[in-house]
Amino acid sequence: MIVAGDEGTALPGEAEIVRLCRGSSDGRATPEDFALSSADKSSPVARLSVWCTALTTLQQADALTERRLALAATLVVDEVRALRPHPDDPAVSSLDVHWERALRLLGGAWVVVDEPGALGHAGIASLDQEGRDSRGQGLKAYRKSLRRRLADLANTRPLLPLRQAAAPPAG
Repeated sequence: MIVAGDEGTALPGEAEIVRLCRGSSDGRATPEDFALSSADKSSPVARLSVWCTALTTLQQADALTERRLALAATLVVDEVRALRPHPDDPAVSSLDVHWERALRLLGGAWVVVDEPGALGHAGIASLDQEGRDSRGQGLKAYRKSLRRRLADLANTRPLLPLRQAAAPPAG
């Protein structure tokens, strides 16, 4: 049984997480689906917003996200931790998944969300890391590689539709 941990602590490796995403026209996750949103970047700790499926249903995550996204990409925490960029570099931190209070920006201040499913909020850490690699180069290429690898990993499983396409008009 998975229970929510303290802010910033690691999720158990066997935990399944879900990332809500737009997806491509052919229903696949894209690297852009794993880019931090402006809200992710401006939150107290920059992490990519995800939801632990043991504590949050897809419907709850969809309602809490408020972005009306089309797909849910499922990942397992240990598989996320195992991803490395290509080419790899020892100066690039490994990804991790941390518990994170669900927050909402209201009137310029972050407030804790206390709605059903909010306890399952978490974030993928180190995805938007700054700094230099061992050759003194910036980390932009590594960030792009990690987002691409997350999308590839998500696409190894069926992506779950969050809403049905509108039916064609009768006629």
